Amino acid sequence: MKHMFVLLLTVSALCCFCEPVPAPSTDKKAEVVKLVKPVNFHQVTSEIFRSGQPETEELIALAKSHKLRSILNLRKFHSDRRKVAAANAQLPVPLKLYEIPLNTGSINEAHLLRILTVIRDAPKPLLIHCWHGSDRTGCAVAAYRIVFENQSVEAAVAELMKPEYGHHKTIYTNIPALLRRANWAQIKTKILGASLNDLTRKAEQGDKTAVKVLNIIRSR
Repeated sequence: MKHMFVLLLTVSALCCFCEPVPAPSTDKKAEVVKLVKPVNFHQVTSEIFRSGQPETEELIALAKSHKLRSILNLRKFHSDRRKVAAANAQLPVPLKLYEIPLNTGSINEAHLLRILTVIRDAPKPLLIHCWHGSDRTGCAVAAYRIVFENQSVEAAVAELMKPEYGHHKTIYTNIPALLRRANWAQIKTKILGASLNDLTRKAEQGDKTAVKVLNIIRSR
């Protein structure tokens, strides 16, 4: 009996010092999304995302978890064609790729028009990216805010400068300068002057950016 009592005390002591091993996660989808999101990934709206350079497996994960439909690549010397082709080979609905090669130090109004046209017309959700997801991408998001959400230029510049996005403000001073001097009235006229029939069709298909454009046009 004495030996049995000692044995029970020993077992109890060992149990006190042993932490329980957590059960393996059964939420495979949440685990995949956590592991493979692109660097500097952020949600801009319910249908627009921004990031640094995504890899093939990250595009596949975003297509599955966020229903991603399009990619806008702003890098000058790097194409996403191979990555998107590899991702599309594994996806039931292929991703659509748009590429506007930009030199970060010399973005101009013509580039803004091209970017905004893609944002308006691309199937959503849309991922906008460059290399780091900080400067060219930040400029694109600022232009989106000004044109489609009617934000003030200074509010859009303030978002560009937020530390979490990593904008290199001492290097690319040209970006806030461009945003402040751009002829936004003219840009809005060109971007928001799209065919009402096309916009209505996109809005009926659930494109929230098209809905925003229609609402802006109808409020004038």
